[in-house]
Amino acid sequence: MTNLPYFPDSDSRKTLKNILILTTSGGGGHLQAAAAIKQELLEKNEKLQVIERNIVLIAGGKLFGKFMIEGIWNSAQKNGSVKALNLCAIAIPLFDFLFGASIFFQIFKILKKKKIEHIIDTQPMTTFAITLAARFYNYLYKKNLKVEKYLTELPTKYAYHYFRAIKNLPQKNKEILTLATTYPLTDRNQTSEMFWEKLSGLNPGQIHYNNLPLRKNFKIIAQKGSIGSQNSISIQIKNEEEKTLLLDCLKLSSHPYLMNDSSLKISFDSRVHYLTLMLGSQPVQEASLNYVKEFIEFVKEQKTLQRFVFFVFCSDKKSDLIPLQKRIHLLLKETQNFPSQLLVVPMSSQEDDVIAPLFFKSSATITKAGGITSMELLSVSQGKIWIHKEEEDFLSKFLCFSKSEIISFKGMPKWEAGNALYLKNKKDATSISPKKLKELSHLLFDSIDKNLDQQELQQNLSNS
Repeated sequence: MTNLPYFPDSDSRKTLKNILILTTSGGGGHLQAAAAIKQELLEKNEKLQVIERNIVLIAGGKLFGKFMIEGIWNSAQKNGSVKALNLCAIAIPLFDFLFGASIFFQIFKILKKKKIEHIIDTQPMTTFAITLAARFYNYLYKKNLKVEKYLTELPTKYAYHYFRAIKNLPQKNKEILTLATTYPLTDRNQTSEMFWEKLSGLNPGQIHYNNLPLRKNFKIIAQKGSIGSQNSISIQIKNEEEKTLLLDCLKLSSHPYLMNDSSLKISFDSRVHYLTLMLGSQPVQEASLNYVKEFIEFVKEQKTLQRFVFFVFCSDKKSDLIPLQKRIHLLLKETQNFPSQLLVVPMSSQEDDVIAPLFFKSSATITKAGGITSMELLSVSQGKIWIHKEEEDFLSKFLCFSKSEIISFKGMPKWEAGNALYLKNKKDATSISPKKLKELSHLLFDSIDKNLDQQELQQNLSNS
């Protein structure tokens, strides 16, 4: 298995004119992967025509498709329902059965009309229909169209919602499929080749250890191993209401900042501890609020005047009855004796030029173990990775793992628990819930300060 480019040879890349990218908006990771791949393709070939299609919207149309995305998947994400999320993944074969014929005909129509020469797929659904449409197109028009599927989860045996459909493909469909991913987390005495054969039924030549589908700023930081001379971030402010809300929050802290009509600039300082909370594109409001509450209490308990900046990513969705930004703002205003050495920044969604340096500079990150987020942390994080988990219910226990394998990562969907296990193995990630934040913060930040004190003492001794 080799580190291959998007296409088998450079000559074919230069002559390609039309590519189809298939994705879905159930969660933000599939869209982010599609956007990152598209950006890289266009940088290599600016004349390339890239056609994007959302599988769920193709299947259900604008109305029913939107209901499946917003009413089912995103609702489960916002409510933090592990049970509902696991059931969504289990129901993918049902989705494939119900909408497979429609997807086949619509994909074939696009291939013919747009004269597609290559397909990139960043989502797990209707794999059979997509590969069958490509095969039928190849047969009728004597083409050699391939389907390149990006695994938007870290490769573990728990990414079953991807692997199940691939392994069940007819051999003729498998022959036109390649899988773009990274090195898998294998069981003891299991080779990578054994892993792929067991889970996907693909041969080694069909597994391409590509660069991960990371956004541009993540790739730059990962390649450099630093953020270079960048000593601040500029958070984009979406509207006047957000600006007023942020100003109110900033006034509670002694931390310096610069703000204009469209952005908030916060400088990085080696004497300040940074913490980032990002619970996906549909953050669970109650969990986010509880993390903020617990961290405020942690800072209050600090005997020294350590300074902290807590960045909290909030959803921009208008469907929230009370937006998370407003709820955090109200929480801060109502907190008695708010510690001035803490700055809490509740911000709307941001681009990778903000997220990537924050992941790199943060002493700790609190995130869910979504596939793309996990890849981004794997690539750039230098601090402690804390993986959020929900409180367990009976069904989530039933659908998760045996105690011997991964008990500390219960309380999250099965594939996210697989991503978390990968991060635990590679980056010493730890599971967290709001109730554990104070305890883990004491362990982390007290340890960091002791190390800094020792470094300062050694430097003073050497100077003297």
